[in-house]
Amino acid sequence: MSYAWGDDKTPEGIKREEVVNQMCAALERTGRIVGRDKTHMKAGDSIEAFADMIAKAPRVVVVISEKSLHSKFCMVDEIYSAYQRVGCRREEFRAKVIALVLEDATPFLNEKIRLLKYWKDIYEKESTELASVDQTHLQHGEWAKIHKLHEMWGHLSDMLVAINDTIMPRGYEAIVQGNFQEVIDRLPPKQS
Repeated sequence: MSYAWGDDKTPEGIKREEVVNQMCAALERTGRIVGRDKTHMKAGDSIEAFADMIAKAPRVVVVISEKSLHSKFCMVDEIYSAYQRVGCRREEFRAKVIALVLEDATPFLNEKIRLLKYWKDIYEKESTELASVDQTHLQHGEWAKIHKLHEMWGHLSDMLVAINDTIMPRGYEAIVQGNFQEVIDRLPPKQS
């Protein structure tokens, strides 16, 4: 389960959390195990390892919101990592990722240039800042994060097209209607 979370008491944040809570409950009622940060992580666990677990899952349910589209953790560590796991192939990504798009994300999906500019600016800012303190590139881990951010930016348009091209319920009301049957239908069969 990939979504932007945190102490967000805005109307959008409350709806986002409600969608995730209701969906997790619906999926668990089918006997499936849902990998969600709040239930699978505890103090001392690695956030990076959890993101890797998400990318390796047979299906990744992503609640797309304005906040997630602007979250490095969501976009780079989870969604782009899932895209890499399928060899950056759009059709395999569409099969792997089940994207539920909330209302506040729609303008960014419809106007991709704005989101491309946002991530390009983030990349340029962070790479410039890191270069100012590490001209010899000795901070390998930090440079690897910058390179992955740049790679994500290079594939962002394809990822957004795949998400936009997949018919799924859009908007809070449509997503929660039907008790997430559309999501359940796209999951692999349960393991016995």
